Amino acid sequence: MTAVRSSTRAQAVVLWIAVVGLATGLPASLAGAAGWAAGRLVLPPVVISVLLAFALIGRKFAPLRPLLLVLAATVAGLHVITVVSELLGPRLESLPVAVGILVINGAKLVPLILVALVLLAHRPRLADSALRFGDPRAATGLRVAGRSLDWR
Repeated sequence: MTAVRSSTRAQAVVLWIAVVGLATGLPASLAGAAGWAAGRLVLPPVVISVLLAFALIGRKFAPLRPLLLVLAATVAGLHVITVVSELLGPRLESLPVAVGILVINGAKLVPLILVALVLLAHRPRLADSALRFGDPRAATGLRVAGRSLDWR
């Protein structure tokens, strides 16, 4: 069974908060819209801390641990991109354009590397996903109003 299918109500709430509320960058976006420019640099570490706290506390959220760690790695990598572009942006203007492109694109590899490390550590199996390879009419496992949701 997947972590999502066998989740308790508390796990489902944590999952929704993590995916919709935190990992999307919503807190930093709302802070920026409210006029707090430093929110782009200050809030992602808070989000990472919250995601890591949920991932590492007790056995209750253990089935969600790989997902929460992937989300934390993604937020951390995106934060590195933001920090590099914010702090090094003015300095990169004085360097050749190719150097600036290499630095910014190199920073974009950080989320990929962090997610790969999490996936290597947790070694997800095919049975851990809701994917059914080779069957375009695979069941989604989602139900809406008591009816099974289909991809068609």
